[in-house]
Amino acid sequence: MNRIIEILAGIAIIIITILFLFHAYEKSGQIQEAKGQYKLLANFDNIGGLKQGTEVMLSGVKIGNITHVELDYNYQYLAKVEISIIDEVKVPEDSTLQVASSNLLGDKHLKIIRGYSQTMLEEGKFFENTQSAIDIEDIIKKLISGFSDKNKSEYFNDKDLETKNYQEHFVDDSQGAKTIS
Repeated sequence: MNRIIEILAGIAIIIITILFLFHAYEKSGQIQEAKGQYKLLANFDNIGGLKQGTEVMLSGVKIGNITHVELDYNYQYLAKVEISIIDEVKVPEDSTLQVASSNLLGDKHLKIIRGYSQTMLEEGKFFENTQSAIDIEDIIKKLISGFSDKNKSEYFNDKDLETKNYQEHFVDDSQGAKTIS
């Protein structure tokens, strides 16, 4: 009798473990949903650690996952991301795909900022507008270090800072736009 209870408990533990592993695998994005989906592509300077299975959101609602991430050797060494979106959601071609933070702990997802074009992105097309991940560490370093020593001496040791003519620091380029020299 004791032996039968132990065998049944062992079988129950094995079944629960299999169900847990299947659920975890499904949530990781490895198993595609039963709904029809289409693929879109995007290139980013910095994806901030995004990986296969990361959620794609529109208006805070999950509409897909990242299906593939690679370094695009043929296109300026940018991160090439392939996403899969449910068929019911059509994305205007002027939409922006942005790497966004999910929470303060650093989790990230892809966020679609909907555009206004009447033309929708089709299977295999690229997002023209992308916004890469913001590197908080670099921002904090810049805030802590402030200006470089050259900039400090040039701007903060000038006795008549208020009357300084800043126009001398701008140079016209070939298109007539002004850039900082």
